Amino acid sequence: MTQASNRSLLIVGAGPGIGMATAARFGAEGWSIIAAGRDAAALEARVAALRARGIEARALAFDAADPAAMAEAMAQADRLVGGLTAVLYNAAAVRRQDLFSMTDAEILEDL
Repeated sequence: MTQASNRSLLIVGAGPGIGMATAARFGAEGWSIIAAGRDAAALEARVAALRARGIEARALAFDAADPAAMAEAMAQADRLVGGLTAVLYNAAAVRRQDLFSMTDAEILEDL
């Protein structure tokens, strides 16, 4: 990746909780934000909310579980901001069960 002349953050798994709280915090400090995830419509809505607060933000839709898509998205994000400064990998597999009720296969699948 190229050396960034400004501060830029790619958030993979930019959901409504930790992802957007991080985007708002870094964005308020002048960082350029790239919100990434699978749901393009949800990302656009989140990016619009960031922009309404004066934060420079872009959306990037892709599936982080696909290694080729992840590599291409990293390269695209780097190009969009002229060099990434940081990446927050916040993607998650959400299950409605606790760890102790999961099978070994379910745990391995999530990892």
